[in-house]
Amino acid sequence: TTTVAPQHDSYDCRAGVRHWKEAWSSRKADWCCEQQGVGCAFDCTKHFSSDEGHQRQWCCQHRHVGCIQEKWTKLRGLSAQLEDRGHSKLQICALASVVLLSLFSLRLLRYRQREMEARHALVAE
Repeated sequence: TTTVAPQHDSYDCRAGVRHWKEAWSSRKADWCCEQQGVGCAFDCTKHFSSDEGHQRQWCCQHRHVGCIQEKWTKLRGLSAQLEDRGHSKLQICALASVVLLSLFSLRLLRYRQREMEARHALVAE
């Protein structure tokens, strides 16, 4: 006998997105938030307090928002490692500038992509 793995829920996250809080089930909202970053119960554009670390982590991983502090901490650790290996502070600063500009550019591109997807979803309704 063969066993078929159960199918995961899937939803059309564009349908009813304007009024998702009132119209969607909590199961659909959870799925759409996790899978497509739509219908999330928290706002990734706000400043997170220390007790909202899970929300910041989700926003960083899925929306690429709120990651700067974590990235900066990693970058400082990398800077110390490079200095220990004999790289000059000027070289390290140049590298850090390139990394930070790349992160900012990537974040801006992803923001614009999400903005375009949201516009298409509104037009489709």
